[in-house]
Amino acid sequence: MEEQIVNFSIGKKLYSGFIAVLVILVIVGVIGYLAAIKIDKEYTFLLDDRVKKIEMVNEVITIEKDMSINSLAYFAFSEQRDLDAIKSKQEEFANILSELKQATKQSKTKEILNELEEAGARYNELTSKVFESQEKGLEAETNKYVTETNEAEEALKDKALELKQVQMEEVNETRTELKRYVVATKIFLILLVAAGTILGGVIAYFIARSITRPVRKVTAALKEVTAGNLQVDKLRIRNKDEVGEMGMAFNQLVEDLQNILGKVNQSALQLSAQSQELSASTEQSAASSQMMASTAEENMKGSSMQRELISEAVVSMEEMSEGIKQIAESNENMLHSAEVVESLVGQGEEATEHVSDQIEDIHVSIKETEEYMKILENHASEIQKVTGLITAISEQTNLLALNAAIEAARAGEAGKGFAVVAEEVRKLAEQSKTSAAEIAAMVKEIQKDTSLAAASIQAGSNKVEQGLSASQTSLKVFKEIKSSVTDVGEKVETVSAAIEELEAMTEAVSQSAHQVRAIAEKTATIAHDSSAATEEQLAAIEQIATSSQALASLATELQTEASKFRM
Repeated sequence: MEEQIVNFSIGKKLYSGFIAVLVILVIVGVIGYLAAIKIDKEYTFLLDDRVKKIEMVNEVITIEKDMSINSLAYFAFSEQRDLDAIKSKQEEFANILSELKQATKQSKTKEILNELEEAGARYNELTSKVFESQEKGLEAETNKYVTETNEAEEALKDKALELKQVQMEEVNETRTELKRYVVATKIFLILLVAAGTILGGVIAYFIARSITRPVRKVTAALKEVTAGNLQVDKLRIRNKDEVGEMGMAFNQLVEDLQNILGKVNQSALQLSAQSQELSASTEQSAASSQMMASTAEENMKGSSMQRELISEAVVSMEEMSEGIKQIAESNENMLHSAEVVESLVGQGEEATEHVSDQIEDIHVSIKETEEYMKILENHASEIQKVTGLITAISEQTNLLALNAAIEAARAGEAGKGFAVVAEEVRKLAEQSKTSAAEIAAMVKEIQKDTSLAAASIQAGSNKVEQGLSASQTSLKVFKEIKSSVTDVGEKVETVSAAIEELEAMTEAVSQSAHQVRAIAEKTATIAHDSSAATEEQLAAIEQIATSSQALASLATELQTEASKFRM
């Protein structure tokens, strides 16, 4: 995982971390929402299907009792209204059985319904036979049918109770499955929240580590360079982001500075040596000129010696001119190297400014993510309000179940089945209230984990602020290096100007030496002119000596500036 993070840019690292945390939170929220929908569907199915079927079975039992009462009334009083009531109850009985068949999918329940329907048809048939035999006055046959009718009624009642028992078992089974699902959902949500929290922390740790460690390395190395230590080890940064590019640029900068300062030291040493040679040549030229002046009075005697000395002076001037040209070439190379260093420092400064701007943009993104976390906390609060509403509805359902139980108690024997249903509804309402409370507790856990995630993001923001401070420090160091390199360039330009003046003076001295040699050949006739040329040569040699001393001073100053850096 760390290898993959290293290959990302800083922006991709932070965006990936924030998106991962948001995805985890969204997954937790979606799963919680789907679990709530699933629980709501199960409770709706339990109330609308299972409980409704029990109510219909109770109606069947009630209808059976009403038919029995009406049959006894008609048998005793033979009133038409009792017969009409019996027929009405038979139709109602058939309609309820038909509705139960349509709503039932279990084979066992369908089998009981078919048996119940057959028992009802048998009961209705025997009841009709009882009435027919009574009308015909067949007492023995009537008593026989009455006995069979009672048996059919008992069979009908048993089947109705059996159907009710099956429906109660299905209600209990559905309730047990719902409890298992609620427990499993709780455990899954807790594990998911814990895993999301751990994963978010791991992502934040690796992202912060991949940014801060290389920035600290670059900052420490820049401080060493600022202190004049160019022997600092090369930075080994595996990151493929902007910090990695900055580390590569820093390594290249240190290497170029080492090369340039090495050349500067070498050029300064050569310049110092050639200045000393120039001083020695100047002293020799001065001695030669003095000897030529002293022998001017003895022109006839020492003309040959004077000509040889002047020839030596000309050769010395030519050698000195070649040395000055070499110094000028070395100085040009040193000036070019200083310009290259200044360009590289400018590039490093621009790269550091670019990194600082990106870190600032990242800091803004972190602030926006903090706002999103606050919005998520508000959504969690809304979910808590919904669970409160579910609790209130459960309490209201509990109250309605209590009222239904009271009404069932008033109804007496006929309301016992409905009282059982009311008790079951009350229990389910209590369970709904408990589940809503548990969901509210889970929402509080989510809010707690969201707060932890927000704290983690805040810690990441602090790390980014530290990175921003470090990049600003790096930018300041680059500016100081750029100022030092500019100062070195100015001094090198000063040396170049002095070398140009020295070269011009050497050329003038060389021309004067040639003139002196020409004059020496005519010493017999132009002794006065030879003396004047000698004086002019002495003045030029003094200027050369002055310039060579200034050049030696500049070389010493250049060596002092270069010695500040350890290579």
